[in-house]
Amino acid sequence: MASLDFENARERGISGARDFMAFDSVNGSIKVNEKATVARMKMAMDAALTTTANVGFPIALFQFLNPEVVEILFSPNNASRLFPERKVGDWTTEFMQFPVEEIAGGVNPYSDYDPAVSTDVNYNFPVRENFRFQTAIKYGDLEVEKATVAKIALVARKQRAAAYNIAKASNTFYLRGVQGKAVYGLLNDPNLNEVITPYPVGGKSTWAGKIEDNPSGSANIVFADISKLVGELMSKAGGHVDQNAPFKLGISNTMASFLTYANTYGKTAKEMIAENYPNMEIVTIPELSTVSGEELYLTVTEVDGISVGDTAFSEKLRMSRVIPETTSFKQKAMSGTYGAVIKQPAFIARMTGIA
Repeated sequence: MASLDFENARERGISGARDFMAFDSVNGSIKVNEKATVARMKMAMDAALTTTANVGFPIALFQFLNPEVVEILFSPNNASRLFPERKVGDWTTEFMQFPVEEIAGGVNPYSDYDPAVSTDVNYNFPVRENFRFQTAIKYGDLEVEKATVAKIALVARKQRAAAYNIAKASNTFYLRGVQGKAVYGLLNDPNLNEVITPYPVGGKSTWAGKIEDNPSGSANIVFADISKLVGELMSKAGGHVDQNAPFKLGISNTMASFLTYANTYGKTAKEMIAENYPNMEIVTIPELSTVSGEELYLTVTEVDGISVGDTAFSEKLRMSRVIPETTSFKQKAMSGTYGAVIKQPAFIARMTGIA
């Protein structure tokens, strides 16, 4: 067998070494062909390359897809922190009524022959309507398969989104009711007392304005307005409420930071509230930033064992059957609400104008 030299190797498409080593089958030795140079080998490679020179690999191969889904956050649903949620009836219920009892009459001096002054009770039956509302989700076969590749449980996420939208709507109805229905909110119930305004200082009533003129007394300014609100509720409550009552103070997230302002003695408004009203709970409700200004909302949990109000629903969340189409599915989510049912509006006080 003839020895394989450099030229024969090139004809057979073999190249790539600086010095080509050939095997002599006769003598059984390896010969080095000094004619193989880098330039000649490069020319051979260029002549053989018919595709575009590689400049890297697809960037998608070097991406890590995090399975954790980052959710876009919206304002919290805190209306039910002011008034507890309560289930009333079910989704077939059209209206709810609750009896309101008022005691009437009095006493007079005893006499064997006097029939005495009458004592009686009077009842009213306020009505609230059950408002049903709904949303729907849809998903297709290809859509679900593609989401699976992206490691997303699409159907479950859409069902969760429907539940979220139902909860968000419920919170809105608890706050503002439903226009045109006998469904009222804790901000617009027709039986609520009139709002009051803050103490004016130097012609200013907003917290920012008053604190600007007196920064060292910032905590005192804020606490004074909250104390005025407590006094308003106590005056309407007819002696049923004192400073140890289980108050709930609603304030927007925009104004909540003012509660941390300190006076010259290092006391914050929040600390002064805790000292003077030990059972007051502060609840942040973004919706108290209204078009008419910032609002403070004060109530108590219950009076004589009866709740002041409830955020009432007939159905919290009801998922309907899944309806198949040719290559897709759809499903409804439903709920029912009565809004905020205010039973004892005398134990609610509000203030606007702090901003």
